[in-house]
Amino acid sequence: MRADSDGFFCYPPRAKIPGEGCVVTNVDLLGIRIDRMEIGPRKDEWQLMELRFAAPLNLETIDAFLLELADAITVEMAPEQLDGYNGNYHAVVRLPLLEVIDPSTPPDTLVIVDAISITRTQGVSLYADMLEKLTFSPLGRIFAEGVRSADPKMKYISWFVVLEELEGRSEFAFDPLFSMTEVEHIIKASALNQDQTSRLRGALTGRSVTVKGRPEKLAEILTQIGMPTIKTIKGPITVTVDLCRALIKQRNTVAHKGTDIDNDLLHNALFPLAIGALAYIEGRPLPDRPTV
Repeated sequence: MRADSDGFFCYPPRAKIPGEGCVVTNVDLLGIRIDRMEIGPRKDEWQLMELRFAAPLNLETIDAFLLELADAITVEMAPEQLDGYNGNYHAVVRLPLLEVIDPSTPPDTLVIVDAISITRTQGVSLYADMLEKLTFSPLGRIFAEGVRSADPKMKYISWFVVLEELEGRSEFAFDPLFSMTEVEHIIKASALNQDQTSRLRGALTGRSVTVKGRPEKLAEILTQIGMPTIKTIKGPITVTVDLCRALIKQRNTVAHKGTDIDNDLLHNALFPLAIGALAYIEGRPLPDRPTV
């Protein structure tokens, strides 16, 4: 736990005042049954986490679980962050400090202690219902890597990947630029060999070859999933074609070794859009960000 943060709290839904640290019992967490999870108070910038698993697990599985937990918590915290200019709140685990306690005990009482850290200026409420709703996905890990990174370029690349994944989903279909009849006419007139013809056909009928351009399609997709506007520290922003065009242009600049990042675009547009897009892709309700 970082020294400048308030850390993880035990805050059941009906409680009025949380207490530092947390104890949760009998919870299904990211597909693993936990008999008891305890997170202690802050000490030297960290909080110690003790887990008692309901069934024996090997260390490789435990390592993977802890990393997924840190990613899932990082994703869970993201919607609350309106001001990311000085860094983003995130959770990390220190796997080198992983320790098995009482290894002579029966396998079903295996206990793991680990240190978990979070950079945040407000407490994180942990309780059973919330923990059981946590999700992990490889795409969520990419998003979380962007949150943890101090490099604006890395943040941009990681968060834009989420939008690219959204763009590629099959439920969003757009009118093709050429009809099949037009495609055949073009191919016939080209007089190319078989290999060249196949490549030309692919270029003319690709999923991205549509009447509408990429900015128009992205704006339409974001509106379809319920994000016609986004909340930012500067107030609500409407998702327009021009905004999407700027996002794509910045992505192309970064992809071609550009170093200049528009921080306003990064934090007040791409970040909230990636949060919503990730929730949609993972099948979660779109989170509601706080209002300034």
